Amino acid sequence: TIAIDHGKPLLWNQHMERLLHGCHTLKILFNDASLLQDEVERLIKSANNAVIKIIITRGSMGRGYAIQGGVYPSRILILTAWPDYPADYYQNGVDLCLCHTPLSKQPALTGIKHLNRLEQVLARAEWDTEYQEGLMCDEQGCVIEGTMSNVFLVKGSGLLTPTIDQCGVNGIMRQQVIEYAKKKDIPCQETRIPITMMQQADAVLLTNSLIGIWSVRKFEKHLYTGSKIIKTLQELLGHAYPKP
Repeated sequence: TIAIDHGKPLLWNQHMERLLHGCHTLKILFNDASLLQDEVERLIKSANNAVIKIIITRGSMGRGYAIQGGVYPSRILILTAWPDYPADYYQNGVDLCLCHTPLSKQPALTGIKHLNRLEQVLARAEWDTEYQEGLMCDEQGCVIEGTMSNVFLVKGSGLLTPTIDQCGVNGIMRQQVIEYAKKKDIPCQETRIPITMMQQADAVLLTNSLIGIWSVRKFEKHLYTGSKIIKTLQELLGHAYPKP
């Protein structure tokens, strides 16, 4: 899922690197990023601010789980309108709930953005409009990610983010935050985060390629104050996330 800002796909190279890595992991024989770029450029030619979703499937095959030869992958490109998130989400933060649906561990699929989102679908069904995002944990009760976002905790002068080695998606904006934190000498540690640490954090932020960075105003009944680190990261990544 790629943000289109003034007719330009943001963080294209990073998205392509992850997409091709995912295809390789899933043994989908596709590696033509230039073909996708040509198709995307034609599709967004008249778009200003929008969203493009790229789906690569193995292609049309018969029944069964065996990977058949002689099948060329299918490419699906979907252009949709820019999400109409309220400016308040960016300025004052969002409310976050704890989902009861756990994420299953599968190291072979960890990090990639595959189409098996059933756990996220079930988790998202746990609330209506009273929250803007839901926090998902693994079966041991450690924080992994949101239903549509990655998670960072602000603790003191540094950041903590869940280790993505057993389950979860290594989001593009997550990678950007880690990279920018290093450039600005902001300590950023990938580690196990028990759910109890959520209330011990000074602040919490959520990231993905469309929301950019949202600060969390409230997690369940716990309120957070603002964070200079979050404001700094929002300013640094201003070129790479949508404006309200």
